This record gives sequence, C-alpha cells and structure tokens, in this order.
Amino acid sequence: MAVQTPEPTDTDEEELIIRAQRDDAEAFRELFDRFYPMIHAFCYRSCLDQAQAQDLAQETFIKAARSLGMYRGDSTFKAWLYRIAANTTHDWLRQKMRQNRLTEAVAEQWTQDPAVCEPDHSLVTEALRALPDDLRLAIILTYYEGMSHAAAAHVLGCAETTVSWRVFRAKRKLKTLLSRRES
Repeated sequence: MAVQTPEPTDTDEEELIIRAQRDDAEAFRELFDRFYPMIHAFCYRSCLDQAQAQDLAQETFIKAARSLGMYRGDSTFKAWLYRIAANTTHDWLRQKMRQNRLTEAVAEQWTQDPAVCEPDHSLVTEALRALPDDLRLAIILTYYEGMSHAAAAHVLGCAETTVSWRVFRAKRKLKTLLSRRES
C-alpha cells in the first residue's frame, strides 16, 4: 500500500518563501521543484520549442531568485512566477522578432524534429503559432493554464477586458485558421 503524502498548504508555501528570502537554498529548491513543471509548460506553450522552453523556465527562476526579496505577497507566489515567466517569454519573443528569425527558427525546428509535438495536435499547434504573441499568450493562460481572465490580466499586465477581447479575437482567428486547414 502506497503512503500518500499530504498536499502542501499555503502556510507551507509561505514558510518556504520566507525561508528562501532569508537565503535558505533548500527552501528555494523546494519552491523550484514545486513550480518548475508549471512554469516550463507555460514557457513551452509560449515558444513551442522544448530547448528554448527549458532556457526560459530557468531564466524565470534565476530572475525570481534575484528578486525574491522584493516579493511582498500582494499576489500569490504562483501568479508572481507567471508574471516573471510572461515577461521573460515576451522579452525573448520581442528579441526574436527584432532579429527577424522567429518564423525561420520555428519552421526549421518543425522540419528537423517533427516529434516535438504529438501528431494529433499538429494542426492546433500550427494555428497557435500563427497567432500574434498577445493573442497566443491570452489563449495559453486561459485555456492551457486554466487561469481566469482576471488572473491572466494580472500576469500579462493588462486589463481583464483586454484579456477577454484577446481571447475572443484569438478564438475567431483559430477557427478561421483551422477551418482552412481542414478543407
């Protein structure tokens, strides 16, 4: 019979944060272990590249470690990490656009390694890739990460109505893109 470990409580999380703010490396490691899968998944869905997602997730935690002393608990730690990940991802996307290589890098990745995403999801992945960054991030946060529009707005640094509008526009564009590819 397997022994079940209790789910961590908010009190446990708060204690870990306080310990990590006091330079307790083990406490930060526990926070990292607890939140890394979620942040990595968000980064992957944002950039659609496994290696880049690992880099972005690691960069997110480096930034979190450096600014942990500034975390005051105004939002949940999870939302704070999402905000750092969203900013990190946004910075990366902006840099790639400036270099005018984003489209080439994604296309090259897909031609070299088609196993990055399961074939059943390839049409949706391609349609997501075709969306503008702001629309794709709104969809990722609300549908893939399960956030409310208010929580996504906090992560993206915009109004809740802006997230709602981006989701509406993204769904309309996805419907158009997917219907073209199915016919």
